[in-house]
Amino acid sequence: MKKPAIVAPGGSLEKARIAFDYGADAVYVGSNQYSLRKSANNFQLNELEALCALAHPHGKRVYLAMNIYPHQSDIQGIIEFLNAIQNLPIDALIISDIGLCTLAKTHTSIPIHASTQASILNIQSARLWQSLGAKRVVLAREAGLHDASQIKSQTQLETEVFIHGAMCSSFSGKCTISNVASGRDSNRGGCIQSCRHAYELSNGDETHLMNSKDLMGLFRVPDYFKYHVDAVKIEGRMKSALYVANACQQYREAIDAYAESPRRFDAIKDRLAQHLSRVSNRGFTEASLNQPASKSSISYDWNGYSTSAEFVGIVHQTRGNQSLISLKQPLYSGDNIQYITPSRPEPISFQADLESITGHPIESAMPNQRVWTSHPMPKHSILLR
Repeated sequence: MKKPAIVAPGGSLEKARIAFDYGADAVYVGSNQYSLRKSANNFQLNELEALCALAHPHGKRVYLAMNIYPHQSDIQGIIEFLNAIQNLPIDALIISDIGLCTLAKTHTSIPIHASTQASILNIQSARLWQSLGAKRVVLAREAGLHDASQIKSQTQLETEVFIHGAMCSSFSGKCTISNVASGRDSNRGGCIQSCRHAYELSNGDETHLMNSKDLMGLFRVPDYFKYHVDAVKIEGRMKSALYVANACQQYREAIDAYAESPRRFDAIKDRLAQHLSRVSNRGFTEASLNQPASKSSISYDWNGYSTSAEFVGIVHQTRGNQSLISLKQPLYSGDNIQYITPSRPEPISFQADLESITGHPIESAMPNQRVWTSHPMPKHSILLR
């Protein structure tokens, strides 16, 4: 069976590398302009070129999001940016706006993927984007897997459907609450996640009436195969490296297992779901994958993220029996820590003993420090507590 490709978030060069190491076939990234995640550690042009050079020898792909809805004042800058990236070996541009799409076709030869923000739900919309030059459609969050099947069979376009991550209560992410609440344009990268906040109703009650649970399409993996979906997308350019590694690893195992044997997939799917649940989440829903999302997809009484694993750090280098760790949380000598590796999702435990970057024993280290510990771990192992 043809496997759907895993398209993972690359919120930074480091996260993109981790996504590849943990099983992604492609990453989607943003530049410092014209994508909907201004606050991510977005890519400079030289970093995009470096990422493509890293990806392509291994058969991996790099997609650049240009998914804002531009105002007229943005157009000249967009043209200049398109001219600047024309010769970069980017595999596709992810675009929401039909005007920006026509500019991309005029000023570059880079393939076009129609973004989920384009709200494609039917064959007619897909054909319009096809006429504009799109090679793939990333279907609206409201689309079901059966919709993907019909669109593919009638247009022969590649289809990409979300499989995991945060969901918006607005239509395909096109929300303007941030605009009126903070003066930051959601559709030009400034979303402040207003839907996650609590709101007091006129009778004095309080509810998270717009706070969607996170998508988890793991149990629908057989349907992604059945409906010949070309790619599955993991949301999360603002998420941690632990989130990226964990999601890529579980869906890689799920897809490979089902391709080998549906029975093997059935035997491991509950374990994979438990692994997905250990990383920070808002509870899970299948949203609209099978039938339109309903009230059960909203977490009205939400009182914080659910998590059983804290992201501690990343291994950057090994030296003999030592590993160099870049910390994201405080760490103390004697702490009991676990780690996962690209080839092993089950956490391995060890007791940390710390040395400074210059090799002197230390009792503790803080976030953003690099420290040595005398436990050999593969590069890009993820430490968790």
